[in-house]
Amino acid sequence: MKLLDKMVGAAQKRAFLLRLIAYTLLVSLTPLLLSSLFFYYNTQTSLKSELDKANSSYLNQTANAMEMLLMQTKKSIEQFMVDSSLKDFEMFPRGHYYEHNPGSFADKELVFLERYLNLKKKVIWNLENLQYTNNFIDSVYYVERTKGIVLEPFGAHPGSSESLTFEEAWNRLPENIDVYPFFMSLRKIKEPNGRWHEVLPVLYKTSNSNNFIVVNLHVEKMNQKMITETRSEMSRAFLVLSDRGHILLHDGVESSYEAILQDMKDRTQLTANLQPAEIINKGKNLLITYKTSSMLGWTFVNAVDLNDLYRGIANLRSVIAAVSLLLLTVTGLLCIFMSRSIYTPLRKLITYIKSFDTTAEISQQNNKRINELNWIQTSWDQAIDDNKSMRDRLKESLPAYKDKFLASLIMNPIYSNDYIEERMAFLGIACRQDHLALLLLFTEDDQSTPADIMSKNITSIKIMDTLEAQIEDCGSGFVVELAEGCIAIVIHRDPNDPGEVFSFAEQIRQEIKVEFDIHCTIGIGRPCPGWKDLKVAYEEAKEAILCRNISGTGEVIYIEDVRLESRQVFAYPKSAEMILHGYVKNGQVESAKQSLEQWIEAIIMQDEGIQYRHVQGAFMQLLVNLTDIADNVQLDLNQSMKIQNNLYAVLLQLKDIEEMAAFIGEIIECTALHIHETFQLKSNLHVEEVLRMIDESCGADVTLTTAAERLNLNPSYLSRVFKESTGGTLMDYLTGVRIEKSKHLLTESSLKIKEIGERLGYTQANYFTKLFRSYTGLTPGEYRRKYGNNDLKDLKD
Repeated sequence: MKLLDKMVGAAQKRAFLLRLIAYTLLVSLTPLLLSSLFFYYNTQTSLKSELDKANSSYLNQTANAMEMLLMQTKKSIEQFMVDSSLKDFEMFPRGHYYEHNPGSFADKELVFLERYLNLKKKVIWNLENLQYTNNFIDSVYYVERTKGIVLEPFGAHPGSSESLTFEEAWNRLPENIDVYPFFMSLRKIKEPNGRWHEVLPVLYKTSNSNNFIVVNLHVEKMNQKMITETRSEMSRAFLVLSDRGHILLHDGVESSYEAILQDMKDRTQLTANLQPAEIINKGKNLLITYKTSSMLGWTFVNAVDLNDLYRGIANLRSVIAAVSLLLLTVTGLLCIFMSRSIYTPLRKLITYIKSFDTTAEISQQNNKRINELNWIQTSWDQAIDDNKSMRDRLKESLPAYKDKFLASLIMNPIYSNDYIEERMAFLGIACRQDHLALLLLFTEDDQSTPADIMSKNITSIKIMDTLEAQIEDCGSGFVVELAEGCIAIVIHRDPNDPGEVFSFAEQIRQEIKVEFDIHCTIGIGRPCPGWKDLKVAYEEAKEAILCRNISGTGEVIYIEDVRLESRQVFAYPKSAEMILHGYVKNGQVESAKQSLEQWIEAIIMQDEGIQYRHVQGAFMQLLVNLTDIADNVQLDLNQSMKIQNNLYAVLLQLKDIEEMAAFIGEIIECTALHIHETFQLKSNLHVEEVLRMIDESCGADVTLTTAAERLNLNPSYLSRVFKESTGGTLMDYLTGVRIEKSKHLLTESSLKIKEIGERLGYTQANYFTKLFRSYTGLTPGEYRRKYGNNDLKDLKD
């Protein structure tokens, strides 16, 4: 019994040694087992990954081939649509009349009918050329809604075309289409030999939104070319789905289609991105790879049976098992000998620690279950915790000490200059001791919103970070929070630039307003020669803050501005600014410049007590409003004026009124000139469109009202811009065009004067005669007899 107790005691004292042997064996042998399993499954996964890459490559090639086919078809359609004959045919007047007139045509209409038929013939011929651009186009037809007809090529692939009435063709077209080309549902076409084949209709829209071109792609040919010839030997099933989930192309292995479609449906409900997946279908483990074409919206699917792949690596498991067993035996023996060698330094370390820490040994004796490693870890953790505690306490006390020191430096400066310099260096504060300026920032609480302590503290920290960043840009100074919502800022000022401090104050006020939506008032005391004068400047800045009810909250207040003196309050010239804005928005450059001079005069004519910061703030407000006008007309002032810096920063750097006036004048000229040029360009485009309409119809069907309706413009506006561009009214120009056309018809055609007048839009022959004589001094008959050829001079009207 005593022997057993001794063995148990020895085991407890050497508990770590025993554990070390056991853990070493476990740690050493476990990776061998895991690595063997990992190697096997990694080999299996790698083969599957390579197979997935091969499938993805195959799908990419197939999708690219299909996209190239449709891009080739699209380019052929675009070439067809840009042909002038199609545009002339679509815009040809009275086309519906020529197509559906059941009776005969008048002699004077035969010329136009002939021209119409020639255009129609050219369009049909172009359709025939379009059909032969590639072998996958089964048939093509053109739906002309305005004329109510369907055009098909003269010739087509044998047995591949179909004849449709306009109603049949139009009823097939879907409604509410936003994107073209539009892929319609598959349909079948019956060939003359009685055989049916499927086609994929692709819908294109011409320049006339009412007309469409339908290209039927031969599905069987695409299956053979795109799938059979490019298909990988590893593939077991392949299909192509439309964006609505319909099968467009397939390889005929229909046994797997149902399982593939169900997997897509289940996974699409969870995520829109289809990743490779494995499914089991009828005893087969299928690896499914997807590829979605961004251009077509189609999904290409490929499935491979993994069972054949796994059979090839089955013998690998036996080899891995034999090698693993051998490694396990050798590793076990090495672990036993290595554990004893590792334990020797550990035993020496325990002896060394006991010589310094007797309390740890007593603790180990009281707790017999504690092992050697735990005892060392406990001693080490205690030493680390003690060291970290001391460092954390020192680190936590520095910010509080810094704020306390800076606050006492402002409110009660009892230190010597040498002590201050030493403390500044220790705390890492860069601030010179001469030519100082103190600013007191007071944030205005928003009483409409309940106070949230956490949010207020976070906002206060962010404001302090923003102010410290501004201090770093200045190069010298510091910031300290004296109380909640009250922050003191001390910076080094330039004695030769009195406006520098006010510019800096206005800048941080604007930044806090924009970034945090907080109004703040900044009080400024008189300049400080050194550290000893900060207390006086602080009291003056606090006094300026208390006067914010007079000067207004959210402002920069200088102590000299609010002390009781006879001084006029600055008045911003709002009415002069409104007049200036009107000239700029109308593009009147010179008037806008004159208005700017009046606006500046309204400022400088005020009392001499107006401070420079008031003038600078007025220019800043004007710049803000001008920037809004430029943004509304999509004008980038920085790019137009070739200024890389912020416009407001540029304005703040200007030293006097003349520089600010010149800078604002450049902005006004740039903005007004841009608006004027935009108006002029828009007006010229409208006038050019009206002239084109008159030239195409010889002015017969054009009036001011009809032209304005076609351009979606007000008739009075169109009349004004037309007169400004041409120097005359639209009716004067129309009459001139008609008179010139009538001269040509009188001398070159045998039409009667009444017919000529009707053709030009004058239904009353007397009015046409009177108007013609007022322009030429001759009646139409006199003009024909005087200038016409010999065959027309004796013509009786």
